[in-house]
Amino acid sequence: MQSLLRAALIFTALVSACVPDASYLDDRLYQCAGPADCGEGWGCVRAAPYASDFCAPDCDPSTCDGVCVQQNGGAQCVRGCRFDAEGIPSECPASGFECIRVSAETDEGICYPVTSCGLSSECPEGQRCLAEVIGAGPTATGSYCVPEPNPGDGSCPARSRSAQLFLNQPPVCMATCNPPDNRCPPSFGCLEQASVLGGDEEVLCFPGVYGVSCEDDTNCLLGRCIDTGEAGKQCTLSCDEAGRLAGGCGGVLSLADFTGGALAFECESDTPEGPLCVTRSGIGFVCTTPESDAYVCQRGLSCESFRGPNGDSIRLCTRSCEDDAQCNSPGRRENFCRQFPVGNTCLPALPDGEVCTRAGQCRSGVCDGVCLGGSTI
Repeated sequence: MQSLLRAALIFTALVSACVPDASYLDDRLYQCAGPADCGEGWGCVRAAPYASDFCAPDCDPSTCDGVCVQQNGGAQCVRGCRFDAEGIPSECPASGFECIRVSAETDEGICYPVTSCGLSSECPEGQRCLAEVIGAGPTATGSYCVPEPNPGDGSCPARSRSAQLFLNQPPVCMATCNPPDNRCPPSFGCLEQASVLGGDEEVLCFPGVYGVSCEDDTNCLLGRCIDTGEAGKQCTLSCDEAGRLAGGCGGVLSLADFTGGALAFECESDTPEGPLCVTRSGIGFVCTTPESDAYVCQRGLSCESFRGPNGDSIRLCTRSCEDDAQCNSPGRRENFCRQFPVGNTCLPALPDGEVCTRAGQCRSGVCDGVCLGGSTI
């Protein structure tokens, strides 16, 4: 009888849009479509596309036993958990939740309504373990399962799209965000830098390595979510910490390692938290100075105006040059020296299909009137 009564209560709450009382929310998963489904003092945490959105209490940092997750201008308290030395997680107090890691550097986790895993073999069919997707290794625990694209048409759940993080790896359905709504699932941050380049309104949620934009600590696989000032909140660490770990900001694994020369990770001394490592725009990347300091060029580059394809003005990071070598790191072919009537400047190498006059202008290093596919460095 008791189990039937419990089932009836759950069914009634789901289909009649009645607001559950706090005692229910404290010990069970309650799905929601918005804050109104959760009642006073509670909000709806965005968890899709990897899980159903769920109710959580409004966050008071002094009493929250987990992480204050930023949502719609407010914050909800998502329960915390920990992993012991052998990687075994503590139990989550509410049913329907599992303990997953929010940092690759600590034993901290949060209780989230997903299937936890360390290997893809532990996931349901059509899903892969995030630990394997990001190359965390076969001994990783506390990760969670993410969907693969539909084998028939390559489609993904709403608020996600098919993407390949690394070469020689199959694609997975990566969550998306829509700046200024930067909410992403745990271990991911909104790739806000991509939004300034135009194109789709939605941009990818990217694994939270150093330099990725974030809303709170749940977005950061590496580092903490820190306000860097004009450059916004990023998963980062102090310049001193980076020096001890890897000889400086340029030595730690950051977003710059995934973007070629488009971004750099450098020490910025003038931030609200003191000297921090922050992303800086590289050759050909959008810059917004002097209108804003949000996208500052890396050292040795200047922010210059160019005429875009539609005749409008666009500001890009560049530097003067005499040859292609002055635009690239040794052994790289990411940029070329473009000749202009008033001087030569560095610009990104051209993709396949673009009109070219010499091989050095192409990413592939092959030019036959247009850039052709070939080996790249």
